[in-house]
Amino acid sequence: QPFRAGDGVSFQVRRGTTLALVGESGSGKTTTIRDVVGFARPTAGRILVEGVDLATLRGEALRQARRRIQLVHQNPFSSLDPRQTVYQIIEEPLLNYEPIARPERERRVHDILARVGLPPAVLQRPPRALSGGQRQRVAIARALILGPQVLVLDEAVSALDVSVQAQILALLEQLQRDLALTYLFISHDLAVVRQIADTVSVLHAGRQVDAGRVQDVFLTPGSDYTRELINAIPGNAAPRNNDRALPHLPDPSSDAETPGLLQQAA
Repeated sequence: QPFRAGDGVSFQVRRGTTLALVGESGSGKTTTIRDVVGFARPTAGRILVEGVDLATLRGEALRQARRRIQLVHQNPFSSLDPRQTVYQIIEEPLLNYEPIARPERERRVHDILARVGLPPAVLQRPPRALSGGQRQRVAIARALILGPQVLVLDEAVSALDVSVQAQILALLEQLQRDLALTYLFISHDLAVVRQIADTVSVLHAGRQVDAGRVQDVFLTPGSDYTRELINAIPGNAAPRNNDRALPHLPDPSSDAETPGLLQQAA
């Protein structure tokens, strides 16, 4: 019998909020995000961004749609070209998508660099001359330079030291507030999810086994698998007091029509 890498995975994400996809290796997280960012095509279902089904797009239409959804990888060292300077890394998406004059490109690169908390002095350095946290800030800047609506964060803090991890999470929250960004946050670490996410979908063996607001899922998990993940959190403290309009957020597994920015239905 064929194995389905993703089956019955359905969620919605409101603009300016964060949905976490949680699960161990082999749970279907990578397959799901590959579909969302357009690296692969689902064999069934839809992926909607503001009502447009990305799974139906081809050619230039798909290329332009990718401007709205950008990916930040887990390992900032391997995802940055070691032959390029920081300036070239951040500038490259503009060269690919926007035929604008060099002074305007330079202005936008400097602006986004400041927004992620890096000094202009790093622009002429290669990635190997930066710390892990600085490299991840560069990766975030590169993802933001085209002004996307959605960031897909693939284990974006798991390769960092705990102190640096906290700084990057704080940066992501600030960027979300300032730019009204929507995050699809992939993680196996429920302690991090509890800190940054509004809603959560738990995947296991390619299927969605739990979904809802973070507080609800942590307090009353709907599956034994979710309960095991929660019990494995060091300290197992209560979830944060998230005041970002959670009563108005949809259940990520709901099929109801909502003004969600990003929706996937299996």
